Amino acid sequence: MAALTSLEMVTAIIIAPQRQTALPAKQAAEVDLLTGGRFRLGVGLGWNRGDFPTKYVGF
Repeated sequence: MAALTSLEMVTAIIIAPQRQTALPAKQAAEVDLLTGGRFRLGVGLGWNRGDFPTKYVGF
């Protein structure tokens, strides 16, 4: 049986305007540390009006 030599964790894209900036950055840094630098975080601005409910930032 072969051993796994590498693993890359990938997340879905998070919509930046819907979140505080410090908390996701801190969480991503912690996961990156725990995975030995193999974590990649996708960040986007959003493109769909449905991504921006009225309680968040306006579209």
